Amino acid sequence: MNRTQKRMNTGRRGWIPGTDRVARVPWPLTACLPLAVSLMVLGCETTTATRSPFSATVDDPSAQRLHEICEHLLLYYAVNQALPPTLEGLRQVRPESLPPLVSPESGQPYVYHRTPIYLQGRSSRLLIHDPVRAKATIRGEPARWVVLVAEPDPELGGPLATQVVPITESEMEAAFAAAKKSQASQEPSTP
Repeated sequence: MNRTQKRMNTGRRGWIPGTDRVARVPWPLTACLPLAVSLMVLGCETTTATRSPFSATVDDPSAQRLHEICEHLLLYYAVNQALPPTLEGLRQVRPESLPPLVSPESGQPYVYHRTPIYLQGRSSRLLIHDPVRAKATIRGEPARWVVLVAEPDPELGGPLATQVVPITESEMEAAFAAAKKSQASQEPSTP
C-alpha cells in the first residue's frame, strides 16, 4: 500500500473522494469557514439609520458656501497663525477662489464674530453665521447655518478646527445673551 492509499484509507481530512489527491486548504479559510456558515444561517440583522433632527439636506447652498469659506479660513490661519480681523481679510489668501462672502439665500453678508461667542454645551466658539434662518428646522424650531471654530492650545500649537453646523434660533439667542452678560461683567463699572 503506497502513501496515497494510506491517506485515503485513514480518513484524513482533505482527501478528495474519487481521487488519490489530498486538498490543501489554507488554515485561515478553514478557521473562518464555520463562522461564515453560521452567519449565513443566522442571517444579518439590519438596523435602520436614525435620521438627523435637522430637516435640511447636506447640499444646502449656504452650508456649501460656508465650507468654501472655511477652506480659506484654514489657509489664512496656517499662514498667519491668527484669525483674520474681518471676513474680508480672507482675500489675502487665494483671493481668486474666495467665494462671495454673502448668503446665497438672502444676498446679505455673513456675520463674522471676532470676539468669542460660545454655544452652551460646545467647546467650539461661534465665528461666522448666516444672517437669515435656513429654510429647514431642527426638531421643529427654526435654524441657521454657522461656522464653529476651535483654536489650538497656544502652548501646544496645532491646526485650527472648523465645523459647519446648523443651530437653532434658541441656541443662538442664548449664546448672544451669555456673551452680552459676560462682556458686561468684564467692563469696569462707572461711578
